[in-house]
Amino acid sequence: MKPPALARAMVRFFSKGADRFFLLEDLADRFHDIAEAEGPRAAKRWYWSQRL
Repeated sequence: MKPPALARAMVRFFSKGADRFFLLEDLADRFHDIAEAEGPRAAKRWYWSQRL
């Protein structure tokens, strides 16, 4: 399961170049943890809340 594409694109667009890779990786790791513990809907809601 992948994070929502549009939310991920927004994170990519609004983050600084040097921080972009680490930010996207950290968000993806946490997304997968939440999806495993609470389900995919909760993970998607969390990711959207973190995008900005």
